[in-house]
Amino acid sequence: MEDVIAQEKQAWDEYTELCTLVKNDIRGFLRKGQLLKSLRDTERYKKLGDGGYETFNSFLNDPSLKISRGYAFQQIQMFDFYIEELHLPVEEVERIASIKLLIHCANFVNGRNLSNEEALEVIEKAKVLSYGDFFAEMLPEGEQPPVEGEATPTPAVAPGDQQKELEDYQKPHVTR
Repeated sequence: MEDVIAQEKQAWDEYTELCTLVKNDIRGFLRKGQLLKSLRDTERYKKLGDGGYETFNSFLNDPSLKISRGYAFQQIQMFDFYIEELHLPVEEVERIASIKLLIHCANFVNGRNLSNEEALEVIEKAKVLSYGDFFAEMLPEGEQPPVEGEATPTPAVAPGDQQKELEDYQKPHVTR
């Protein structure tokens, strides 16, 4: 019984912090990804509200969140890649403009097959290069960089294996 109560408390704590981050549009996109991943992977969203949410997607439609599934998975993917896979410090990653990270992550997932060492080199470039110079090095020849603030490319491979999830994930959306 104590474990159930602890799980409920953890769910509410994560939910409250996530709502604050979303509402205030705080730059902490990696923390958003971490919270979303935790709530999704542990299915603690089922312990929220009056009877909880049946699915992660219904949780994302919570009036206090109102975030798209694509945006949520993008945040989770960035946390997974930069923090869990490359083991980079959060503060270091968040100093880089998020659109650069999205492009780098998308390129990695889309088959650039960078080694962790190569990925770290690209991240170092992202810290020092201008927006235009970064894209000149990152994008294939002839491809134009996105305009900052407009829809950003989403990776062709989404987390999970459901076709609907993949289709929704590939739809263009505007980042917060």
